[in-house]
Amino acid sequence: RGHAGSTGALPDDAQLVAVAETGVPVLAFDADEIDGELWLRRAAQGERVATRPVEPGRPVLADRTRVLAVPFGPSDPSAAIKEKTEHITLVALQVKGVPDLGVEEALWTVVEIAQSRR
Repeated sequence: RGHAGSTGALPDDAQLVAVAETGVPVLAFDADEIDGELWLRRAAQGERVATRPVEPGRPVLADRTRVLAVPFGPSDPSAAIKEKTEHITLVALQVKGVPDLGVEEALWTVVEIAQSRR
């Protein structure tokens, strides 16, 4: 699930607070660095997150052209939130047994922290 918005730079601790309060990890990307929609899929042979190889078959978060992150692993720094970032895409990772409400709460936690720090 995702949410995109114009919130400026995201505070470093917003994602940490969201996962601590809800148990739902939230990834954040510079929306202007993403090529199309994001998909959770399995890595193909030879794929990388930036310069780091990804084991084939491992779950990855990817756009149309590249792997952006491995859940609970590395992310591509070229899509990271920077001070000049104007639009942020948030991705909450929902696993079996986690209700939709928990995912929504995690996303809103990050948004509210980001807005309170502007």
